[in-house]
Amino acid sequence: LRVVLGAEAERVESQIDLSGVAVTHTADIDRGQTASLKAGLALGPVDDDGFVVHPVDVALVESASVATLRSAFLSRADETSIVVPSVAGRRGHPAFFAAPLAAEFAALGDDEPAHRIVRRDPGRVSHVVMDRPWLIRDLDLPADVEAARAELHRRPLH
Repeated sequence: LRVVLGAEAERVESQIDLSGVAVTHTADIDRGQTASLKAGLALGPVDDDGFVVHPVDVALVESASVATLRSAFLSRADETSIVVPSVAGRRGHPAFFAAPLAAEFAALGDDEPAHRIVRRDPGRVSHVVMDRPWLIRDLDLPADVEAARAELHRRPLH
């Protein structure tokens, strides 16, 4: 597991046990999300099976959804190198990528959107249709965070 921390790195590290996790920091958070992704990939070789990109602002993803996507990724067709969830026709997260795609991400400019890799060749993308709206919901605004809190209160405890 790799984690890239930005503006609140010290606060996050003081509140979360990150032992056993490869951690790096982005000094200039204004360089864009792709800079953070590239920083994570630069921590070392990608596992032979591939890697997962899961932005922190897509926060209410359930483990069952990740398991479904992982299973689809591990059983994908040879021509497929990207597996993404699709909710109501919209692509979401987390997204699974075959290991060779790490080089394509590394070649992106820091301010280029990572979705360029997904859109580059639609034939290599498998969309897993799922009915889990939080797979496409970012927590960017205070109202988004409040909606997420309300959702957490509705969910049963396990």
